[in-house]
Amino acid sequence: MLNKVFLIITYSCALNIIISRSYANMVCPPGIPTAEDLVSFRKNLIKKNDFKNLVSEIKKCFPIKAPLCYQDMIYYGEAMSGKHDLRASNYYDDSELSIQSEKELPEGFFDPQKPNKVIIPKDIFEREKQDPKKYQILQYQTRSSGGFDNSINLFIIVVKTPDKDFIFQTSPHETPLSNPRSNLPLSENEILNSKNNLTLITVDKTTKPHDKTTKPQVAQLRKLVKMGEDYNWETKTESVDSCFSCHTGPLRAISPKGYSEINSSEKKLSLEDHKKIEAINLTLEEFKSWGTTKRGQYDIKLGAAMNSQPYGWATDSSKTRSEKFIKQCSTNEKQIRYKGFSGYVFNVNLTESPAINYKNVALAMNCYECHNNRLHGALHSNFSFDEIVFKVLVDRSMPFILLSSLSMNDRIALVNCLKEEFGNRKNRRKWIEEAPFLTTASCDGDQFKHNNDYKESKDTGAVPIENMKVNSN
Repeated sequence: MLNKVFLIITYSCALNIIISRSYANMVCPPGIPTAEDLVSFRKNLIKKNDFKNLVSEIKKCFPIKAPLCYQDMIYYGEAMSGKHDLRASNYYDDSELSIQSEKELPEGFFDPQKPNKVIIPKDIFEREKQDPKKYQILQYQTRSSGGFDNSINLFIIVVKTPDKDFIFQTSPHETPLSNPRSNLPLSENEILNSKNNLTLITVDKTTKPHDKTTKPQVAQLRKLVKMGEDYNWETKTESVDSCFSCHTGPLRAISPKGYSEINSSEKKLSLEDHKKIEAINLTLEEFKSWGTTKRGQYDIKLGAAMNSQPYGWATDSSKTRSEKFIKQCSTNEKQIRYKGFSGYVFNVNLTESPAINYKNVALAMNCYECHNNRLHGALHSNFSFDEIVFKVLVDRSMPFILLSSLSMNDRIALVNCLKEEFGNRKNRRKWIEEAPFLTTASCDGDQFKHNNDYKESKDTGAVPIENMKVNSN
């Protein structure tokens, strides 16, 4: 009995020694590491699955400066070891906001004689005519969500300046359906006669997107409440948590009734309106970060947690991308219904004995290839699945890589299988174990001379590990 206990204790101790030495036995990248060396070392670090010790192990090989493509690992390791929160829902310090006062808005959107008030200029239609590159405006009826008034009628103004973009959105009062004018365009006065709230999004363009040496471009969203004819200025931004269930990032392309893909009784918009929408969406489709907020010495990421399980991710060998799996899940729901604001409804049904291209569906399921928080925001676990249904089935703007290759039956199969795959336990476990959210940054720009030369090197592509700035996208 004693021998058995001794053996168990000895085995346990040996196992602990092996585990504790798992990092110690790792080989650091060579003295002059290439991008491939850095990627390989990063992969090996993640494979150990000891995220609490990530930062200390990176320091062993990079005692002075760490590669910029390791920022996400350092941030995640610090969060897992309890040094800071993994995410924040809003700014801790309002002094970090890029816009501090209504006086920083474009001329005409504030009145110096009316402090803390935001105005929609009465001459906005004339401004667009005089300078259509700076001012882009459209009144439309939405098929989806938009604004804080839950209205089908929306009015959007995009103002582009060299340093910042400003997006204003209001909700004109609806004309009752019983009114003979309900299907006619609204007059300028009716458009400007809006409901209770103004959505304001400001984009700081002074930083370069996807530039490793700076934070990515950040968009900040505010909800301004109407008081009389004007809107009260609000320094604080809207809580990100109230937005990111429908927005993968602060900006989202508009989808008016009658635009692009036409459903049921929709009337196709004019060519002029199509061109306007395309111009506006060029701005709104650009991925912007929710940003970070300072808490003590740390920059905490706003938005969904970086390790939040996303829709549309699987390992290369996952059975969820096999023809067998897709055949099984493709007909889970034979009828799918989407309901937008103000009663907009879209119904679609699988045909009898549907012909489904299983290979195309499998390819289309790879949402994470683009929605990886680098190119576009992730379809995280708290993201509304209704919005995925909308993009795939209603306005059919996704998946972008197979836009014209999918039949409606294929699209229904895609929606069904994305939902089924998201609930796959093995897939969810692999997401945390393999941590692909830590490997999206390219190491191509990280150049080193030698580990001992980091202090002398002026252009290493690295940053001091103690002062690592968080990449907020």
